[in-house]
Amino acid sequence: MITRTDLTPFQRSMYRSFIILVALAMAGCGGGKQKVAVGGHALQMRLQGRGSPTVVFESGAGLGLASWTKVQPKVARFASTIAYDRAGLGKSEPGPEPRDARRITGELHTALRKVGAQPPYILVGHSAGAFYIRLFADAYPEEVAGLVFVDPATEQMYDWFGTHVPEALKAKVASSKIPPGERAESQAHRVTAEQVRSARFPVHLPAVVLSSTRPEPNHLPGFLEALLNSHKELVNKLPNAKHVLTDKSGHNIQREQPELVVHAVQELVEKIRRRKP
Repeated sequence: MITRTDLTPFQRSMYRSFIILVALAMAGCGGGKQKVAVGGHALQMRLQGRGSPTVVFESGAGLGLASWTKVQPKVARFASTIAYDRAGLGKSEPGPEPRDARRITGELHTALRKVGAQPPYILVGHSAGAFYIRLFADAYPEEVAGLVFVDPATEQMYDWFGTHVPEALKAKVASSKIPPGERAESQAHRVTAEQVRSARFPVHLPAVVLSSTRPEPNHLPGFLEALLNSHKELVNKLPNAKHVLTDKSGHNIQREQPELVVHAVQELVEKIRRRKP
């Protein structure tokens, strides 16, 4: 076996350069997870990639940074990326309640500052994560450059569930065993929906809305039609939005068709870079 002592001075120099390049590549592509304190609790975050704008992933209800494992590394090839577990989910510590959108977006903003993330941000929200990116764009409009909605939840669907879900099913869901963090967010959904209603629509931002048109076995009658109508309404309120429909995946598009999400993000990244002076 050849050791470093067997190498010539030139070879040792090349060896050291190789190690440095590998270290730099690992730092650039990320993969590093870290705990970030936001008040009295810490959030688990995963940072990958480099370059502006910074892409921030916001997961659906009960999900965390693991839901973006098929998307984040690919986006990190052309931009800085951040995925994280909201308080009480995944490896993040529980946070103060209520876990409504205003509190969640405030914690995310604090965490982004602490890790040195540089705006402008492209926010990518899956399912209920759409509520949080809309509230973030409302609270910090000067820091957001684009939005990607991945089969998003909407306030209209919150209303639809209230009138179409049988009481017996509501009671069953309420009594089911779910993680405390997920339950805390669920208990704040009414407040979150009202916050979203009162938020300003980011009409100036470029956006992409990805919608699944594939029926699922657990869909209630009329659910998919109502969801797609609410997505059309969202697109109509965003003059710079593009609507992409897919029947090749269900609700978790980022897992079943990750390339669709990557392409949507890349499209916005390129658009933002082109308009920079």
